[in-house]
Amino acid sequence: MSLVYRQLNRAALQGNVQALREIGLMHATNEGGAEKDELLSIQVLLRSLSLGDIQSLLPLALTVERRAGGNLRLLQRAEEMLQYFLESGGPREAEGAPEGTGTVPRGAPWFRGLWRSAGCRAALWRIRIKKRLHATKLF
Repeated sequence: MSLVYRQLNRAALQGNVQALREIGLMHATNEGGAEKDELLSIQVLLRSLSLGDIQSLLPLALTVERRAGGNLRLLQRAEEMLQYFLESGGPREAEGAPEGTGTVPRGAPWFRGLWRSAGCRAALWRIRIKKRLHATKLF
């Protein structure tokens, strides 16, 4: 195992929710020396979410969507998680965007939050399309 993974594990044991989220992402994507195990990734991200880390919802929803296959119930859960993440302001909250700004300066460090929001919406529509295709037995 890599040094980064061991350090993240140590931080996670001390209650660091960002470290838990990073470990979950490492297991979902097979990077940083972590074994690819989506079920373990889901468990770690659920633990991070239970500790109040709203930012764990996005990778959790996307991992559940990948694992869903043809299971409409899992696709519904992933859709609900993404919908809640978007409604709670999760994408913009992570980047520290000020409230009520109509214009977005390009050099702002929180500009990425808008792209994350657009990516969440695209993932939400992808899940809805999958659900419809599975419901009509075309997929």
